[in-house]
Amino acid sequence: MSVKSSKKKAAAKKAVSKKAAAKKSVKKAVAKKASSKKAAVKKSVAKKAVKSLSYQQRYQMISEAAYLIAEKQSFVPGNEMDNWLTAEQQIDGWIKKEKIKVTE
Repeated sequence: MSVKSSKKKAAAKKAVSKKAAAKKSVKKAVAKKASSKKAAVKKSVAKKAVKSLSYQQRYQMISEAAYLIAEKQSFVPGNEMDNWLTAEQQIDGWIKKEKIKVTE
């Protein structure tokens, strides 16, 4: 084997390894871009999930929360109004925290 042929083989190996490295970096960049797009889509879907509630939906949520409060108290009579007001505060607090609009 001559010196020239061994130099050519070494140069060819370097070229192949450079191409392989370039392909790897391109694959990483594409994968990174795809994962960032997925994250952006998930965030936008989460933000769009609940933007508004109707008054009827709000009322139903308060009703269910009041029932759960009463259930925890073994349905002791006489606390209905307190349970309703507590549930209303809880639901309205959640609505405000999540910046949800209540519409007609």
